Amino acid sequence: DNNISAYPADFLREVFTLFSKQKRRWFAEGVLNETLMNKEVLSLMRDGCFLFLTGIEDLSHPVSGGGDKISGDIKKLRHYSELMNRYSIPTLYSLMFGTDNQSFDYIIQAIELVNELKLTTIIHKAIPFIGTRWYKEIEKDGRMEERSLDQYGKTHIIFKPKNMEKAELSKGISLFHKEV
Repeated sequence: DNNISAYPADFLREVFTLFSKQKRRWFAEGVLNETLMNKEVLSLMRDGCFLFLTGIEDLSHPVSGGGDKISGDIKKLRHYSELMNRYSIPTLYSLMFGTDNQSFDYIIQAIELVNELKLTTIIHKAIPFIGTRWYKEIEKDGRMEERSLDQYGKTHIIFKPKNMEKAELSKGISLFHKEV
């Protein structure tokens, strides 16, 4: 990831000021964190950022190894999304469905929260890629149902989720597209 929130605020101010002077428009990705929530940084982002992409991953639980992502912190998500809106910075929030700690009810709650906060979102179906720790866990549990890489597309569910049926995951993804 080219995560702009990993850079110090002073560096971001310098770069965004340069972009602004050059009248450049730009796209960025990163974590919504205290570095980006600096009023001066937000003002400079407003001047040139045509889209900011941020991964939430999971609204109900902190993500292991997720650094300072806002996963699982609804209060922080609400605060940060209000700031991004106040500064008119178009933000795309990326969510993932099908992880081991999620159920069908989680997807329903995510739909409600996304609609309440009026977030623009993109969703992804969790994919246990071959060779990853998660893949090995799913394989060990006997939940891996498809190993052919050509089945790893956006619509095909290749494993049995831990806390819902495959049909529930498919239904939840379809419902999210319909309701949001």
